[in-house]
Amino acid sequence: MAMTCVLSVGAIGWSLQEATAGSSDWSAARVWNEMTLESIRNDRARPPVHARNLYHTSAAMYDAWAVYDDTALGVFYTEKYPAPRDVKAAREEAISYAAYRILKYRFEQAAGAKVIQPMLDDQFSMMGYDATFTSTEGDSPAAIGNRIAQIIIETGWEDGSNELNNFAPLDPFTLDPYQPVNEPIAVANLGLPLDFVTDPNRWASTWLETQVDQAGNIIAGNVPVAIGPHWGYVTPFALREEHLDAPGLYLDPGAPPMLDTERQQEYIDTFADVIVTSSQLDPDLGIMIDISPAVFGKNPLGSNDGQGYGKNPVTGEPYPPNVINYGDYGRIVAEFWADGPQSSTPPGHWNEIANELVADSPIFEHRIGGEGPIVDRLEWDVKMYLMLNGATHDAAVACWGVKGFYDYVRPVYAIRYMAERGQSSDPNLPSYHPHGLPLIPGIIELITEETAAPGGKHAHLAEMVVDEFGFAIPDENGENQYDVEQFIGEIAVMAWPGSPSDNELAYEPISYQNIWTDPQYHQYDASYSGVQWILAKRWSTYQLATFITPPFPGYTSGHTTFSRAAAVALSELTGSPYFPGGLGEYHIQQGDFLDFEYGPSQDVTLQWARYFDCSDQSARSRIYGGIHPYVDDFPARFQGQKIGEIASAKAFELFGIHPKKVCVGDLTDSGDVNVFDLLMLLSQWGRCDGCEADLMTDGMVDVFDLLILLENWGACN
Repeated sequence: MAMTCVLSVGAIGWSLQEATAGSSDWSAARVWNEMTLESIRNDRARPPVHARNLYHTSAAMYDAWAVYDDTALGVFYTEKYPAPRDVKAAREEAISYAAYRILKYRFEQAAGAKVIQPMLDDQFSMMGYDATFTSTEGDSPAAIGNRIAQIIIETGWEDGSNELNNFAPLDPFTLDPYQPVNEPIAVANLGLPLDFVTDPNRWASTWLETQVDQAGNIIAGNVPVAIGPHWGYVTPFALREEHLDAPGLYLDPGAPPMLDTERQQEYIDTFADVIVTSSQLDPDLGIMIDISPAVFGKNPLGSNDGQGYGKNPVTGEPYPPNVINYGDYGRIVAEFWADGPQSSTPPGHWNEIANELVADSPIFEHRIGGEGPIVDRLEWDVKMYLMLNGATHDAAVACWGVKGFYDYVRPVYAIRYMAERGQSSDPNLPSYHPHGLPLIPGIIELITEETAAPGGKHAHLAEMVVDEFGFAIPDENGENQYDVEQFIGEIAVMAWPGSPSDNELAYEPISYQNIWTDPQYHQYDASYSGVQWILAKRWSTYQLATFITPPFPGYTSGHTTFSRAAAVALSELTGSPYFPGGLGEYHIQQGDFLDFEYGPSQDVTLQWARYFDCSDQSARSRIYGGIHPYVDDFPARFQGQKIGEIASAKAFELFGIHPKKVCVGDLTDSGDVNVFDLLMLLSQWGRCDGCEADLMTDGMVDVFDLLILLENWGACN
């Protein structure tokens, strides 16, 4: 039986081992990476900000390691010093001072500063270091660490992030304070007043009765502040001027589909698909799917068309079936990858994956690029964090540059806008408008007199008749009156109606606070909402009413870009696209995972063969959550792929390492991918263990290998 890599899970979110100097298998770099992740979990969920925090902390640790290495080049600090007798202790000391100083500064004003600051102090003290030593003068490891931290801190003041103004959002075209073009949408209210809509293609914030931050703290105000529309101007790790398509816009994927353009139908279809996906978030539908890598995964880049691997590509053993409830699957992945309570945001998620599923695996060999000698954990960790977090930082720079440039609408706004307009399928039916929702039987329908009549599928959508003060107006028999006729001709959708905590139609309503604090929450075996007919004007995301949707534009997906770039980095660093042993797993117990409602309805194990299977799941999770349509996803996969390749090449250059695999698809070692490589691939078509043309390394040369070759066609970089 092959060994698998299992990611542990705590009561809420991802587990954290105690980060102490006495952890025998943890390097100083690992300890401070865990401190960074825990600091992020106790701060506001600002993905690009925390990608930058992870990158800068990682660069500081790498630079502190590199000062005693003759080959490695530093990122921010390039001085070299003779290696002392105990170079390991010197490196750990320099690393600890550098990381500690940066984290103390970066999280001084964090939402959870009262937790973070003493945690950092305690950790530093437990490792035997003196927090009162702040000098940057001299050649001691402590002074070197302080000096590296100071350089990075001061560089951050002028790197385009607007850190000195608490990262306040700036207009990406003028760099003046950012102002959305549309009024915020009050999601708790019915619909979207059309006089609030300046441009339905553009982003709008949300108005929330109560804002609850990532750590469960109530935030003052009702409208979340936009995060990072100017982030394309932040200094990247590896992206260069040649990758700029406009100021603040790297690797431009092109404009998304918009209303009143030739791509209007694509706009309508992509947001309607989000409704279709929402209609599947119900375990009672009884749909079962097999998520075993045998049949699930192995997507070509930019698609969801993979049919799995059959056998484990690493061990040759068959993957057993893994059949689960599809309604559980959609809800699990939506929350697994979400930025909810105790989340370390997507860049942090990938650090957790790299730590627990890769570096900690007992069967993994720590060879940089999959070649050469096995290195010690300190060297592995500093290089892993630099490559990984350099990639995710550049993903934030590029992705948020696109977000700021196109300022694209989120599903909750687009869907409610189209619902206000009506239906776009048939000019001969009521409520026709070219901007309306498409009619899909059983999912998106017109409310008619027949469907609204007592016993009809839409009858329950009737609203109570109230007076001007909101009090019920009883009929002549003293019973409350309900009026459904007001909705005839409007649009109903089959969708998740909201959390049991804030949905009056849910089976077992509870207070949303209980989701995080009540240890008895999971006793409510019926406390899930399922799916049902709701007014399209009430459609919302698979989220709690205190969050709804991220406070920044949609296109392109941050989760997708982060995850693809991270998957590339891990593939390059390890020399293999596969998890150790060909299988990474995450175990979830029945009824002991979901935060928004009860679930899952059965034990579930998420499984991935490749890092790319994991990244594609992260991408799809945002569609299940109602956060992104597919048009935000696929371009981001290509963008993330390129970013990961650029960042990995930069990291290897700094390491002084040149891996053998310099050009995927160049089977003839000619320096480019051309017709001769294509002919060689075709000559090896079929089952072919160990063949050069088996680019997927799955024992087959097939269409997936052909697609990889074609994706890399042309001169090698």
